[in-house]
Amino acid sequence: DRVGRSLELTQTRNSENLSKLHERLGLIDQAQSNIKALAGEVSGLQSVLSNKQARGAFGEKQMQDLIRAFLPTRAFSFQHTLSNNTRVDALIHMPDGHGDVAVDSKFPMESWRRMIDADGSYEAEGAKRDFRNDVLKHIKDIARKYLIEGETYELALLFLPSDAIFSELHSSFDTVIDKGFSQRVIIVSPTTFMATLHTMQSVMNDAEIQKNAALIKREVSVMSEDVARLGERVSRLQRHFRQADQDLGDIQISASKITSRAKKIGTVDFETESLEDEIPTLKLVQKEDI
Repeated sequence: DRVGRSLELTQTRNSENLSKLHERLGLIDQAQSNIKALAGEVSGLQSVLSNKQARGAFGEKQMQDLIRAFLPTRAFSFQHTLSNNTRVDALIHMPDGHGDVAVDSKFPMESWRRMIDADGSYEAEGAKRDFRNDVLKHIKDIARKYLIEGETYELALLFLPSDAIFSELHSSFDTVIDKGFSQRVIIVSPTTFMATLHTMQSVMNDAEIQKNAALIKREVSVMSEDVARLGERVSRLQRHFRQADQDLGDIQISASKITSRAKKIGTVDFETESLEDEIPTLKLVQKEDI
């Protein structure tokens, strides 16, 4: 009996362990499926980043999403054609007097990838030199195409889709950053571009407040003139009321006099019968004299 109970207990425990094992195997299968999906997405991203045109579209889309997140629709335009027939990736419309800020989302990523791949090899120095020259050429092209006096702002932005590349530029390629400043082209990463957009948004809000303040001031000035005219008209109306009140007083005096005289006339007694009796008598006397 004890042996039977022990076997039964052992079988129950084994069944429970097998159930837990099946559950864990199911979780492992699900995790493996997720890993396969993630690997597919990484492969897709790698294929996007390996293709120059697709990579440019990826960086441009990232830039556009950031601009849409911070600025109102009326404050920017994409793929805008400038007066020199060049098309800029994004143009941020600053308030009057500031000019429009051109933003370029292209970047010589091929040179960057060759430099990373050649790290530690004898080709590393040549790859760094090629990368520096390509970036400087791109900065020069941006300054030549997008900095138009009287049309665009005095600075243009070069957007990098990676903060890591931005950090590497600042740490290892100081000459590139300095050349960009001298050419009035500022290199920004997603993080610094968000800060720049936030500053632009503040400038736009301040300009809108000043514009509304000027409008309010103008409207208050016009309203003050209207209030002054209203005061003059009220004064004239008050004079009319005083004259009307005086006229009403004179009318009441005249009416009182007329009423008093009417009462006096009502007390007069006309002797009409005696007059009628005297008239025939006079006529009779005249006949007798004749």
